[in-house]
Amino acid sequence: MDERDVRRLIWWNRLWLALLLVGAICWGAQRLLDQVKTNTRALNIRWLDGGLKLSSVSDGPFLVTHLVGLPGHDAGKLIAQLPTPLAIIDSGGAKITRDDYRKLVWKNYTGTRVAAPAEGAPLRALYVRPVYSEPARSEL
Repeated sequence: MDERDVRRLIWWNRLWLALLLVGAICWGAQRLLDQVKTNTRALNIRWLDGGLKLSSVSDGPFLVTHLVGLPGHDAGKLIAQLPTPLAIIDSGGAKITRDDYRKLVWKNYTGTRVAAPAEGAPLRALYVRPVYSEPARSEL
């Protein structure tokens, strides 16, 4: 193998390495942007003195149907259905009062009724965002 072949091999190796690096950077940037978009569209839930505050960085609409206890905590694998779905239209969010929270019926993964998670326990909301959901199709 002469010097010209070695240079050509080095050039091709550098080209493929550069293409691989550019691809990895593009993939990483896309993943980062997807994460930011997901966090922007997410509904957050936190405890306040008067109960639960549901809010988002972006405007709604959100339709909240259930509260879920996070696994790994005292509230793990518990779920409570809201008596009526809660519509959140703007970034101001909505509130579930402490009294309304205490009235919810909580069930575990077997469907057995259990005590509600302690106030302050980490919770998530199950919701749908109609803006980003596939519209129903009519068969007309």
